[in-house]
Amino acid sequence: MLLAPQWLWLFVVLIYMYFKRPRRSRYAGYMYVAISMVIVALARPVYDAHSVEMPVHGSDVIIALDLSYSMQADDIKPNRLEAAKRLLKALVTHDVSDRFGVLAFTSHAIILSPLTRESELLLHLVNRIDERMVITKGTALLPALQLARKMSHAKRPKVLLFTDGGDADSYADAATFAQTHHLQVNIVMLATPLGATLHQEDGTLLKDRSQQIVVTAENRAVAAISRATGGAYLVQPDATALRALLRAQYREDFQGESPLMRYGELFYLCIAGALFFFMLAHTALGSIFAGKILPKEVCANMKKKSAPAMQR
Repeated sequence: MLLAPQWLWLFVVLIYMYFKRPRRSRYAGYMYVAISMVIVALARPVYDAHSVEMPVHGSDVIIALDLSYSMQADDIKPNRLEAAKRLLKALVTHDVSDRFGVLAFTSHAIILSPLTRESELLLHLVNRIDERMVITKGTALLPALQLARKMSHAKRPKVLLFTDGGDADSYADAATFAQTHHLQVNIVMLATPLGATLHQEDGTLLKDRSQQIVVTAENRAVAAISRATGGAYLVQPDATALRALLRAQYREDFQGESPLMRYGELFYLCIAGALFFFMLAHTALGSIFAGKILPKEVCANMKKKSAPAMQR
């Protein structure tokens, strides 16, 4: 069995080189064999593949992503939504122990991914999130927290709330719900105090009902939720800060077993063979080996062919 068969395409190049040079010496023959063994080693041959159950444990982390219209503001480059996606991808790529669930919310909330440890699935999901999914201009945090609580059976799951805070003056109802339902909510603030304007599809600036230009900025009222639940309020953090936060808040919310495939590697045998034939090509061992293994008439024929190559 080969774990990386894509490397076998190099044999096409090797075969081309072999037929490109009609004069072949003993040196060239040994080198072709050595290179062939290196290619096979790159393909990682293995034996005795079997599954082993490995114990796993970690925390439940619910990622709540604000998809309201204001997340398209560009006070954080390239915009708030893209900044959130970069953070999410860096987080799920490096954290392989916790389970992550993802939900998106505007005035309503929807599950994008249940709790999982499959980072490839989460990366694919995050990459598919874009501004076309934004269909409303409102931000309601209570539905997002209610859905987050349903996604985990842990006693106190963690929530990473990626938002700009919306435009509400108070989030007392969301804070009360999170506190009474044992959620630990961490606010990841993705907006600046100065804020930014919003552009509509036709390129014009978004205006309110009184025709005033809308400026969306950091809404610190949302910090009431993190204070009420013992969470953190992070302003434009990097992935390192988020990972440190999750480590500091670690709780064993789940445990179980996960299948892990184990193999016996054979690539080192190919490397040893390649080194052996490389030595035959570049030392006197090549002549000795040919004299011991090959018939005399074959050796004589190889010497005749190798003579012009040596003269060149």
